[in-house]
Amino acid sequence: DNWTGAALANSVIFYNPGQEANARELSALLNIGDVRATGQGEISQGLTVVLGPGFQ
Repeated sequence: DNWTGAALANSVIFYNPGQEANARELSALLNIGDVRATGQGEISQGLTVVLGPGFQ
């Protein structure tokens, strides 16, 4: 899906409660340092990766 929220300056991984460990693992794999908690179901069912400008 495409991000429809406010523009982000960098890539971000959003996670729902109970998914922090998975988000941190994915963060290490993708080299994305910005990991943020969300409310249950606020973004998706688990993890959401938003790729920012210049992601490689």
